[in-house]
Order: sequence, then C-alpha cells, then structure tokens
Amino acid sequence: METIIHTIKEGPISFKTPQPEGVNNKYELWEGIIGEETFPKTTGSAYYILSLRKTVEKSNEVDDVDKLLKDAGKSLAQVWQFASGSRMSLERVVVTRITNENLESNVNEVKETLLEKESLKQVASIGTVAFESCATYYHPPLKIAIELCLMARKNENLKKLFEYHYKTHVDSSEWYIHLYKIREVLVKNIFGNGKYVKSSLDISNNQWSDFGKILDNDDLRHAPKPVNYSQSVSFSEIEYAKKLGYIFVKSYLKHLGYDLNKNI
Repeated sequence: METIIHTIKEGPISFKTPQPEGVNNKYELWEGIIGEETFPKTTGSAYYILSLRKTVEKSNEVDDVDKLLKDAGKSLAQVWQFASGSRMSLERVVVTRITNENLESNVNEVKETLLEKESLKQVASIGTVAFESCATYYHPPLKIAIELCLMARKNENLKKLFEYHYKTHVDSSEWYIHLYKIREVLVKNIFGNGKYVKSSLDISNNQWSDFGKILDNDDLRHAPKPVNYSQSVSFSEIEYAKKLGYIFVKSYLKHLGYDLNKNI
C-alpha cells in the first residue's frame, strides 16, 4: 500500500490572529482523503503548507486517486476565500513530473513503486498542479473550508454559487458572466424573484440595484464577449461588483444556517 500526496506551499502568508504556537491540524475530507495544514511557530509571516493524501494499493488506481486529489484541491480553492479571508488562485500547469516550488506530488513515484511490485512497466504521468501566492488569513482555514465543501456536495445551488464566485476572480475575460450566474442561481433556482432574494438574504436595495447597474452597463448582459475595461466598466466598479457577489454568497450561507462571522 502506498500514499499519494499533493502538497501545496502558499505564501509567505500571515494571520490576522497570530499563531505563535504554530499550526498542525489534520482532518478527513471525503472518499478517504486526509487533509493536513501546517504553519511554523511564529508571530510573523511564513509558508502555510496544505497537503492532501490518499492511499492506493494497485497501480491502476493511481490516476483515479491523483484526479480525486486534484478535484478536492479545486473544491477547496472555490471556498477558500470564505474560509480564510483570502483567495486561493489556481494555475493550471501541465507537467510530466509534478514538482514545483509551491506544489509537489509524489504520484509518479507511487505509480513506479506499485508497478514494480506488480512486475509491470512504468507509464508516464501528466497532471495539473495548483499554487497560490501571498495572502493574509483570518485563522487556519482548512476545517471551515472542508465544512463548506461538504455543504456544497449536498447542495447543488451552493456548489454553483461557490464555483461562479471563484470564476469571477480567475476568468478575467468573462467575470461578468459568472456574476450574472450568481444572480441567476439566487433568483431563478432558489428564491423565485429579486424581491425575495433581498428580503431573505438581507441585501439592501442599493446593493441589489448597484449590482444590476454594473452588470447591465454597456450591454454586458449580452455575454459572452470580450470586455474593454477602460471603455466599459471601471476597475473600481468591477471590484465592487465582485465584492457584492461575495456578499450575496456569504449571505446565502447565513440563510442556510452557517454564519461565517461566527466562524471567522
């Protein structure tokens, strides 16, 4: 039996609430995946290490487990801002041996070991890696991130909201489409109309109106199409619209009984 490990090194990061004793937490995610977060004993900034691992017994299981770990990392990234206060920006990099200053995976070594045990020949493996740069966290985020992922696995609308919110930050050419989809999920899939969205999520008339005005500016609603930010929507308006999207998703979490303000 071998263990496939994906290790993500983020930072250097700092905590709004100092962690002088460091961080060393381990949690079970789903489907046998174990997540671990570590941070050294310091009151300053340092690297935060997140690792995801799962055991395999046969070589033909390696690729499936590798994909499972990558998907788990993507799910965590989509909720990371809600759990930590900062985004985890995933970058897709195709490699033949997954090893990077920010992320390492032992998938090739595990496959080779199991193939040798089975008297088979090594097959090259290609995968995607993910990593994040500097950030500031409210607190160690993994436990809350896992809780949010588990909620999303049971609630398709929440899953979509997390996905669309994340895409507003990583898809620079179509950020407005994903913000539209956030509004669409809230209005069409959950509450039925904008009035009930506002009353149920305690969203002000100004917030809802501003959100709509920015998205409707210069016919953004006729997406998809490239947007010339300088001529269509100002940078401050884009950031404000994304902030409102975050507020709407966070408010829906509270509506479901999960108040992030009490957890962070």
